[in-house]
Amino acid sequence: MYALKTVKAHGLPLNVLSNITRSTMLSGLTYASPAWYGFANCEDVLRLEAVAKRATRWGLLNNDITVTSICCKADQNLFTRVSSMTGHVLHSMLPPKVQLTYNLRPRRHDFTLPTTSTLLQKNFFHRMLYLLSGVGS
Repeated sequence: MYALKTVKAHGLPLNVLSNITRSTMLSGLTYASPAWYGFANCEDVLRLEAVAKRATRWGLLNNDITVTSICCKADQNLFTRVSSMTGHVLHSMLPPKVQLTYNLRPRRHDFTLPTTSTLLQKNFFHRMLYLLSGVGS
């Protein structure tokens, strides 16, 4: 953050400074978030949110960006790519698709829901399957 504040002091426009802050600091904070975000407890998330709020307060970001929204968006993007591309490296980790003989309303995914446990609820695929199906885990 010191380097970003130094660049700001030299007169960099706010929109450019905000892009640099998102691409350096926030991308570093949320790197590989689909892998670790489910295992982060509330205190961990609050610490990450505090860094983003401090950057907003110092004028390094032009709007209130939350780490939670960035991580949720990354989860959605990764799950969409993995489930739609059969050649994706992680596609084999998905459960089998449900074979229905009747026509129902469109669902967000056609995968069978695995059995749940406290530890599995933190896993990326398990979280996304239950989140997108609308079933509380």
